[in-house]
Amino acid sequence: MGSEDLELDAAIRDYAFSWLDRKTRGGHEALTWQDILAFSQENPYGVALALRPQGIFKPRVMSAALSIKTKPEEARTDRKFVYDDGTPIDGIARYKEQATNQTHNGWLHKAHELRMPLVYFRGITQGQYRAIYPTYVVGYDAAQGDFLLDVSQTWTPGSPVDIGFAPNAVEIATRHTKRMIMSRDHQEDFRAIVLAAYGTRCAVCELRHGSLLDAAHVIPDSDGGRAAVNNGLAMCKIHHAAYDANIMGISPDYRIHIRRDILEEVDGPMLRHGLQGHEGQSLRVLPTPRKWQPRRDYVEARFDTFKDAAPVG
Repeated sequence: MGSEDLELDAAIRDYAFSWLDRKTRGGHEALTWQDILAFSQENPYGVALALRPQGIFKPRVMSAALSIKTKPEEARTDRKFVYDDGTPIDGIARYKEQATNQTHNGWLHKAHELRMPLVYFRGITQGQYRAIYPTYVVGYDAAQGDFLLDVSQTWTPGSPVDIGFAPNAVEIATRHTKRMIMSRDHQEDFRAIVLAAYGTRCAVCELRHGSLLDAAHVIPDSDGGRAAVNNGLAMCKIHHAAYDANIMGISPDYRIHIRRDILEEVDGPMLRHGLQGHEGQSLRVLPTPRKWQPRRDYVEARFDTFKDAAPVG
């Protein structure tokens, strides 16, 4: 394998990371399978990013695996989301080797040998994936048949990625590193799964712009709240901020309440329509499966906190 082959390999990976940055808004948005398929039509190398039937994927022109993917487990409402190949612990995830395809397993072994960064498409719900990149294969547990993946992204900004032919290592652009250091966190998974459950709409006002939406915790994570869909509400940024500040509360019947002093305040149209106008209304959007809707005991506990903050309207 010559340096030219490795340079092409690295160029494709760099292009893929840049493309994913644009598509996922720097790693903050989930991808559909159709989004992933679009890569093959939008890159100058004529390669795909993944194939539906394959958990491990390598284009013919590349030296090692470009991507891996997992399917989500059945949604669970009583604990953190766990994936087929294991929730990352201390930045390390486990990925099961393919039981019947040693060729595909070999592509991951090659990525380990060459220290090639790849994309990990982790299923979060049916048809929705979170792209984690750059992911490195850092080991192999032969007893369990598991590849060990570093999903923590601990590059030093500006350092080259050693892909096996030092000292002329190919440098994958470091513009990707800062984003990954900031986003290797289960809260990214939480946001993606909650927004998917709510159809990328604010539960209060139905705003559909994903870049303006957050996943609000009902029970805050600082109070032991779980990163589970039934402890979440999709909210636009203003309603999320109002909810966190106890300006707005949600009662166990899923009705919206605005703090009395805010109701009595006189200000511009944003206050009048964005907050005061929602007083007493029901949430406009809730997930169709009831098990994904906010647990009423969680909502009640959080509403008690809101009522303690100030009288309601």
